[in-house]
Amino acid sequence: MQTQTLRLGLLGCLGFMTYLFQANILAADRIANLPLSIETIGIEWFSIQIILLIMSILVVLWMAVVNKMRRRELMDIV
Repeated sequence: MQTQTLRLGLLGCLGFMTYLFQANILAADRIANLPLSIETIGIEWFSIQIILLIMSILVVLWMAVVNKMRRRELMDIV
């Protein structure tokens, strides 16, 4: 139950991080200049975006580990 709640809470954050990632790709290719892309915010804020993206990837990997541990515990009980 706690894993599902945490996963649901992370969905909005991961959606926003996906937008930031795509906006920066489009800005780097000079296809579009979307809000919060590297062309509009500058390099300082871009580095903060990259740090947030790396942290969100680490959270997703940690969620996978916690999920596997919970499944093993449930299988041992049954």
